[in-house]
Amino acid sequence: SYWGVGIYIMFVTVFTVLLIVMFRYGIRESKKSNEEKLANENKIVEEKSYSFKLNYSQEELKQIYQRLIDNSQIETLVENKEMTDDDYFAHILFSGVLPSKPIFKLRFDNIQTDLFYKHLSFNSENFTMDKFLQILKNKNTKSSPGTISSSVSGKKTGKPKNADLIDSIFMHKKG
Repeated sequence: SYWGVGIYIMFVTVFTVLLIVMFRYGIRESKKSNEEKLANENKIVEEKSYSFKLNYSQEELKQIYQRLIDNSQIETLVENKEMTDDDYFAHILFSGVLPSKPIFKLRFDNIQTDLFYKHLSFNSENFTMDKFLQILKNKNTKSSPGTISSSVSGKKTGKPKNADLIDSIFMHKKG
């Protein structure tokens, strides 16, 4: 029975070592798997953290804001004590995150607003007129994508008032 005890001890030892190795390997793989899942979730959050994306740099957006100011075509509705108005304008439009209420007011009618929107949204991602109006309202108190579209389709011919001014606001570099 001496051999029986020895075999038993050897069997228990080998079994214990195998359990320890499998347990440690399982924990390591579990950590890797969790880290990979977390990395994938973070990537998804980063990709989805914006509601829209414009095709302008922050510097270009600041220049657009400055041209609007220079021509008295914009006012700030919600002040930000931490940023200048041009930085605030650029930050909101560059970040792609919609504010809870409009931050700026354009001094444009619906037809001018449509032209401004078309310039701003050129080559953008998911930047609808509805999202535009959540950031920038115009001088019409109840403008909506529908009222703007209706105004544009009702316009007979020709360019909107101040079309050249609006076009010049979007020159990427001052000449």
